[in-house]
Amino acid sequence: MADEQRPRVGIIGAGRVGSSLGYALHTHGYKIAAVWSRNSDHAHELATDIHAPVVTTPPNVLVLADVTLLALADDTIRPFAADMATHLLGHHGAVVHLSGAQDAAVLAPLAAVGMQTGALHPLQTFAHKRAPILSGTAFAVEADEPLHTILRTLVTDLDGILLDIPSASRALYHAAGAFTANYTVALMAQAVALLEQCGISKETGLQALLPLLRGTVDSLNETGLPNALTGPIARGDSGTVQRHLTALTTHAPQHLALYHLLGEATLQLAVERGLTEQQQQDLAQLLNTTKM
Repeated sequence: MADEQRPRVGIIGAGRVGSSLGYALHTHGYKIAAVWSRNSDHAHELATDIHAPVVTTPPNVLVLADVTLLALADDTIRPFAADMATHLLGHHGAVVHLSGAQDAAVLAPLAAVGMQTGALHPLQTFAHKRAPILSGTAFAVEADEPLHTILRTLVTDLDGILLDIPSASRALYHAAGAFTANYTVALMAQAVALLEQCGISKETGLQALLPLLRGTVDSLNETGLPNALTGPIARGDSGTVQRHLTALTTHAPQHLALYHLLGEATLQLAVERGLTEQQQQDLAQLLNTTKM
């Protein structure tokens, strides 16, 4: 049953993020007031499951909802807001976009006609339209009161963690997420490619490396930074690093530049962990003098 004390939520955009949040909010007692999506099949699928009406135009969502979530591609948010504003003079609801990199000012056309505006970004991946909102997920929030309090309560109800991210820092915040999620996948692709050169298939290589990645994530959770760092640079083992560089130079030179960049970043963490000055100098010289 929906909790009448909670705001009625509207959803514009029934893709992976919008649908996942719709399912989660419905499960936690929020009434979904209306759904609209460019893909009408997606809208009807979500609306049927969460007992919400589908409306024919986006402004109708804002009229029916107390808070409307805009689950749209980043580059479409501003023109979409400008178009909706022409239909909403005198309306006083709230609109929140779900972009990580865009600030709330992108909704300025709606603020200009009297609506509260803000940004709410769940810091997790959404592989499909029913992806669960994981317990402990951080939500980057940007909003003035009273909308900020509404969003803080929503995050708490979803068992999330609120991050107050100022508008000037949202792109930097989103880059941190890209490093964590997107670039981890890219790094795994590099590692799998190296195993392929050892005669290991892509599928087998990925399965071989995943336990290593899971163990690293567990160590980060248990011991934090920089203590979760292991490996030759953490040990000050310049001999092993030299063997890596020699092998890459001979067999996989396309990976060498990335190894250097990551090696230098890893060295800074290793210094925090307690490398001796000599170990630090040896590794720094090795990574610098062999750089291509």
